[in-house]
Amino acid sequence: MAAGMVSLAIYSGRIGYDLLLGGELLEKQGRLAAARALYERGIAQRPDDAASAHLQYRLAMLHRGEGDADATRAAFANIVTTYTKRPDLVARAQRFLTALDRAKPDARRHIVPEITTRTEFKSAYCMPNSLALVIRYWGVPLTARQIGRDVTMMDVGTTVSDASWYVQTNGLEQWLMPLASIDNIRRFLDQDLPLLVYVPHHVLVVIGYDDALQSLVTYDVATEQIWIDQPIDEFLPKWRGEFAVIGVVLPPSRFATLPRELRSDLERWTRAYLHHDLHYQYHQSSDPVDLRRALAHLQTSVEAAPDLFFDVAHVAVRPRWAHARRAELFRADALGAAAESGLAFTRYDFDSDEPLREIAVLNLELGRYDTLQRFLEDRAKDGSLKLHPDLESLLGLLKYRADDMEGAVAHLGSLADDRRFPSVLGRAFERTNALESAIAEYGHVVELTDAPNEEMDPHESMLETLKRLARRRQSSQLFFAPRTPSLHARAQAMRRISDLAERLGDSDRIIAAARTYLEAFRWDADIELRYAEAVETKLARQSDLPHDAQEDLRRELTRAAAFAAVLDVNGRRRDRVASVGAASSALTSP
Repeated sequence: MAAGMVSLAIYSGRIGYDLLLGGELLEKQGRLAAARALYERGIAQRPDDAASAHLQYRLAMLHRGEGDADATRAAFANIVTTYTKRPDLVARAQRFLTALDRAKPDARRHIVPEITTRTEFKSAYCMPNSLALVIRYWGVPLTARQIGRDVTMMDVGTTVSDASWYVQTNGLEQWLMPLASIDNIRRFLDQDLPLLVYVPHHVLVVIGYDDALQSLVTYDVATEQIWIDQPIDEFLPKWRGEFAVIGVVLPPSRFATLPRELRSDLERWTRAYLHHDLHYQYHQSSDPVDLRRALAHLQTSVEAAPDLFFDVAHVAVRPRWAHARRAELFRADALGAAAESGLAFTRYDFDSDEPLREIAVLNLELGRYDTLQRFLEDRAKDGSLKLHPDLESLLGLLKYRADDMEGAVAHLGSLADDRRFPSVLGRAFERTNALESAIAEYGHVVELTDAPNEEMDPHESMLETLKRLARRRQSSQLFFAPRTPSLHARAQAMRRISDLAERLGDSDRIIAAARTYLEAFRWDADIELRYAEAVETKLARQSDLPHDAQEDLRRELTRAAAFAAVLDVNGRRRDRVASVGAASSALTSP
């Protein structure tokens, strides 16, 4: 090791930095006393501030692990006050100093004893390294390199079911607990049981906790130091995004010592979550055979553990499974429980978009509008709803349903055009007397021509609209975005523009919107007539227009009046048609 460090120093010429690298390598190998000696030698070399901050931070964490509170505080304080060239370490040191000051004197730091492994530094090796740590803890002498080679030969990856299958081949079992809590993690660690923790596209091992630092001690090959304290509030959003799954790997004899109720729960949760995991390989397929396989896995999961709300919601809200699912698994009481527990779990530290939309749809289907609105309002208050524009638009619709027009304007008006429901927003603007804004939104309805489906039907109740807009019948995608307006909806918007523009005395608005509308719908007699009347009004009021502009408007009035007369086949608009016809004749006569 010493020779290696000399060669490093000669190569870089920065002895303090080289000692830091050497100490980190020793830490990753579990040789903590040797690592501390190198860090102390590195500090004695008086390296630059950035390297000094890093050395002090590693020493602080080693001191904390040894229970030396004074040395821990001193090292953190050095980073905050003196070695400030690493803002990330300064922030972390300040966080931990504050936590130490607030902690009770007997705040516990517990780490599973005698747990270590040699890390294999290869890309995408989180599963082999993590499995090696927990498997070796139970006396199975496999290295990450061996596991990586086996995994490659078996063509498996880093999923929960892959890990379960692999540990079984080595005489162990992985027991799974979805929707777990930090208290669950602590209880297992107090029994000296290391835990596999699954986050999106990654797995790590939790080997301890620190009540003073409010952290979990982890072995995470995706981090710079690998053996690190992760603040719990930073850990939670990543972990909960994968439904807060922990895996405890045990030999059969150790599993038998767990309390009977816990063993029973672990057995059904494991069966359920493995089937949940296995359905993903068919998740995006449109092949009918794959869809049946996915449904079979999901229904097995629901049958084993109906308290896992995410699979209940996933099956219940998908139209493609409406006639194939087993009715006894999706009774009203089961759906209600899933809707309630889903909102409770996803309220904080959860931003996985698809499950959020599924839970929202399930609550809509069950008529839990007020409960869902409160949930979305709470997320809007803490800023987390901004990550989900579909749900932001849904909250705007629920506000409109509740006759809260200012709330509807605030949420729908903050969204991009493809999420804002212009016909609803226009009506909300009208109700708040923001007529100019209402005209602009109705103008969007008139102009929309290329969105993928239909807008709101003005005669449909808001409750039915919410249910309908929550799902796309021909696919698995859930959404709350507006769609291309129907002819009727666009005509309604055109009429609202006409009414509001008339109140504002603005014939130009009517003319512009009507032209756009009539380019697509030439046979709408009402709009053609309104267009002719607006042209007549403009000619009468704006006599100072340039001669060429007046001539263009006269020709347009003549054409529109004649076409309106042709379209009025049943004579319902006879008087209005006659009026614009007379105006046309008067304005165009010599």
